[in-house]
Formats: sequence, structure tokens, C-alpha cells
Amino acid sequence: MEINGIIKEILPLQEGEGKNKAWKKQGILIEYDEKYPKQVLVDFFNDSIPEKVESLVGKHIEVSCNPITRKVGERYFTDISVWKYRVLSLFMLCCFCFSCTSKKGETAEQLVGVWKNVNKESYEIDQWEFKKADTGLTVQHRRKRPNRGYISTLDYSVSISENGNIEIQGAAFPIQTVIQNSQILILGNTYIK
Repeated sequence: MEINGIIKEILPLQEGEGKNKAWKKQGILIEYDEKYPKQVLVDFFNDSIPEKVESLVGKHIEVSCNPITRKVGERYFTDISVWKYRVLSLFMLCCFCFSCTSKKGETAEQLVGVWKNVNKESYEIDQWEFKKADTGLTVQHRRKRPNRGYISTLDYSVSISENGNIEIQGAAFPIQTVIQNSQILILGNTYIK
């Protein structure tokens, strides 16, 4: 089962001792379905608990999970255990009330150029090229898998909010990111210029 949504809350870490070993459980509340928002609580266990889990609130995540229902007395309880996850994009507020200025132009200038994936495990080439166009910014995403003779190329439009948040449009869903520490995070991958 796949759940794709925004992390709304991180529950307190639970720890205990089982028959064979100690265990840890981290509950994360995810809101999904933008039109009619719904929330679901998923559980990460032991080594699957994300590092720096507190920093994930507000981020877009996709989880692969197994729902398990058990009966206790006359009541049924359902747990949703995550076995794989990935952070899809980075949501961040760049504008605080004490220092709110327009970052739109500054972000556009920083964005123009070729951004390459720092981790090339799955692809020989994985890069986003942002360009200025008459209609604003555009981006072309190029990928090449090892041992394949062709490069996959997709074109998207880009918008930047007044506070510097970047949205890539034209994909199955809008991809949101920001430039942070000279890096951008797109679909769970880190890219640098």
C-alpha cells in the first residue's frame, strides 16, 4: 500500500523490550488528498525510523506500508507499518515576520544553470537545467540509466513565490523546493550546481 502526503505531526518515540530484543516505534501523522484532506497515522519501527525525524514536519513524503488489523477482546485495532519511504520535496518557509523581503528575483538568478545529482547510484546522468525564457523560467530534466543508450528528457515550467519558494509545474503533481546551502532537493534527491 502506498500513501503520499504531507507530514503533519511526529508522535513521541515509544520504546520497549520484546521477547527477543528491544524495539522502537515512531508514529507519524500524514495528511493526504488535497481536495478532501484526510489524515492517517503510520508507524516506523527500529532501523526504519528516519534520521532527524523532527525536521520532517511539513515535508511531502511517500510511504510504502503494510496495514495490519488485530483483535483484542471485542475490539479491532489497525497498525500501519512503514517498510520504505522517501521524502519527495522540501517545504520550507524562507520568510519570517522579522525579516520578510522579496526573494523572487534573487532565487531566479541563483537557480539558472545546471544542477547535478550528488548521488549517481541509479543514473549516469541526472540533472536539472534551469533557463530564463520569455515566459519566465523553464527547466529541463535529463536522466540516463547505466547501460542504456538514450537520455530521458522532460520539460517543465517553473514559478517562484515572493519569498523564494520554487514550484516545478507540469509533472503529475507540482514539485516544491527551495535553494538551501547551495543545494536543492527534488523528489528526494540532492542536486548541486
